[in-house]
Amino acid sequence: MEVFLSKMKKDGISMKKVFIFLITAVAVTLILYSAHPSEINSPAPVEEEEQFIEGAEVFSDAIEAEKKLFPDEAARYLETVAFEYIEPEIDPAAVDINDDSFAIVGIGDSLTLGTGGKDANGYLNSVKRYYEKTNDDVVVVNHGEYGAQAHHLLNKLNDSNMESDIRRADVLFMTLGGNDLVSVFNHNFTHLTIGDFTKGEESFKADLRKIMSTVRLLNEDAPVYFIGIFNPVYESLGEIKEFNEIITSWNGSTKDLLEMYPNTTFVPVQHLFEKDASLYLSEDLFHPNDEGYERIGDEIISRTEEILMVQRNPL
Repeated sequence: MEVFLSKMKKDGISMKKVFIFLITAVAVTLILYSAHPSEINSPAPVEEEEQFIEGAEVFSDAIEAEKKLFPDEAARYLETVAFEYIEPEIDPAAVDINDDSFAIVGIGDSLTLGTGGKDANGYLNSVKRYYEKTNDDVVVVNHGEYGAQAHHLLNKLNDSNMESDIRRADVLFMTLGGNDLVSVFNHNFTHLTIGDFTKGEESFKADLRKIMSTVRLLNEDAPVYFIGIFNPVYESLGEIKEFNEIITSWNGSTKDLLEMYPNTTFVPVQHLFEKDASLYLSEDLFHPNDEGYERIGDEIISRTEEILMVQRNPL
C-alpha cells in the first residue's frame, strides 16, 4: 500500500482527488437509491437485500471513466483504494496513572488518537484543560488506534495495559463507528445496497454492546462519553440527503443503545461539520484538523456542564 501511495504522489494523483471521486460515485448511487424509496425506507427481506440495486453499476462505469482520464498504472488501483488515506505519524506519549492522578482515558479509533491534528490526543487536549480547572495532576492515557473498528476494540480490551487503565479511569472517552461505516463501502464497492448499511449497523451495535458491557465490568463508576460520527462531505455534497441520513441513522441507533448503560453520554458532533466544514478538516478531507478537534472538545465540555447542572439541580 505504501508503494502504491508513493506511486500516486509521483504521478500527480492526490488522495484528495481519489477521495472526492469516490465520494461522488457514492453520491450518484445514493441518488439512484432515491428512485427506489421502498428499498431505502424499509429493509427488504434477506433474499431481496442480496439483489443488486438497479444502477449500482455506476461505480464500475465511473472507475472505467477515471481510467481513461488517468491511463497510467496507478489509476488501475482506484477500485481498491476506496476510502483509504495516508496514515500520519502519531504516537501518544506513554503515561502512567498513579494514585493521585485524575485519569482521562481515551479508547477507540483515529479521532481519539488525534489523526489530522498537529499533535496527538485531538479533542482530549481540550478535555484535559477543562478538568485541570478542578483537578490536580490530570493525565491523558490514549489508547486510540488508527483504523480501528468495533471488533478491533473488542479484541483490544483483552490487553492487560488497556484493561488496567480503564479500571483506573476517572472519566472515559470513546470514538467508534466511522471506520465501520467506511468498511461497508469498501466491501460492497461495486454492488452497494441499502441492506449492506443495515447489516453493517447491526454488526456494529452487537460489538458495541459487548464493548460497553466489558467497560462497565472493569469500571462501573467512571462517566463514559461516546462521540458520534459526522459527514465529512456534507457541505460539498449537501444535496445528497441519503448519505447524511445514513450517518444520522447510525448515530441515532448508537445513542439509543448507549442509553441502556448508566452514566454514559452520547455526544453528537454531526452538526459541527455541516457549515464551513473545510475550515475544520485536515488535508485528507476525512479527519478533523486542530480547529475541528477544538470544536469537538468544546461540544463535549458543553455536554459535561449540562449533566453537572442537572446533577446539582435535580427536579
